[in-house]
Amino acid sequence: MAAKSEKAKQVNPAKMYPIDTGLTYAHSKRTEPDWSHLLETFVFLELRKRNYSIEYYKTQKGYEIDFTVCSPYATTKELIQVTVSIKDAQTKKREIRALEEGMAELQIPESLLITADEHDEVETASGRITILPALIWAIQLQNRYQETLNHTMKSLIYIR
Repeated sequence: MAAKSEKAKQVNPAKMYPIDTGLTYAHSKRTEPDWSHLLETFVFLELRKRNYSIEYYKTQKGYEIDFTVCSPYATTKELIQVTVSIKDAQTKKREIRALEEGMAELQIPESLLITADEHDEVETASGRITILPALIWAIQLQNRYQETLNHTMKSLIYIR
């Protein structure tokens, strides 16, 4: 959890994400998949593959943001919220409210809301929230990662 003190980090539980979601359901009594948790796990695993620093954040008003992340090649943080769909007005309001609060508290001008298939942009008092389908987001993340690696490799070649 993104907290200022070690005590606050110890009090708040860590979120757990399985590496193999198939094993989770093989040992579960559930008969239906939890698509929301599966999508959040997908996002987590994509970030971990690229060595992002990952925490979750709870705003002062108690809203939880799924991921506060920082690329290993940058110093700025990003806020990412994950939900299967925002077609329901209450869900959209809840997810945007959490991001807006987090953006204001952490002074982050842009954030992401990742869904299964919706695409949009929302301007708020705290900044811009980009809504992207998970697949599009994952491709963009991979492209950014590859560009950074290519740039790093070119820099290493010039140093020699």
